[in-house]
Amino acid sequence: MARLDPTRETRQRLFAESYNQCAFPGCEQEIIEDGVNYAEICHIEAASPGGERFNPNNTDEQNRAYENLILLCQKHHKTTNDVNTYTVEVLQKMKQTHIEVMRAKRKAETKKRLIYIKEKEEIDLKIIQLKKEKSMRMYKISTHMYEIGVHMYEMDAIDIKLESCLEEKKILNSKNK
Repeated sequence: MARLDPTRETRQRLFAESYNQCAFPGCEQEIIEDGVNYAEICHIEAASPGGERFNPNNTDEQNRAYENLILLCQKHHKTTNDVNTYTVEVLQKMKQTHIEVMRAKRKAETKKRLIYIKEKEEIDLKIIQLKKEKSMRMYKISTHMYEIGVHMYEMDAIDIKLESCLEEKKILNSKNK
């Protein structure tokens, strides 16, 4: 049997579900950092005789299948070579737990982003509403100012008429004397 590399789709799925983090519990090593790839695609059951947890019953396709691979940083790839501690079952559980934790983390972050977007939209709507309210108040003030101006004009007209009447009265009074 010739050892086959994982397919492109398998590699993409491993990296996508890693959330850019080593699957080893508690490890926060980013697997790609500043453009440097620290990830190692590790076999849960080795692909070659003599490798850790080698299963002679696996085919080449099973050895390179997504189910038989886990993404770890270099340090934890070496750590998991301890086959007494890191059995097939332990590594499978580690991978599954990592995927579940990362999915929950993604879901929580997406929810936070959606809440932020919703709150931002609500604030934007409130700003628009307040601007409209301010505009309406300015319009009302402007209307009132116009009405006051009209009233002032009318008052001036009355004052002119009053002055005219008073002047006429003075003239009449002076003629009568």
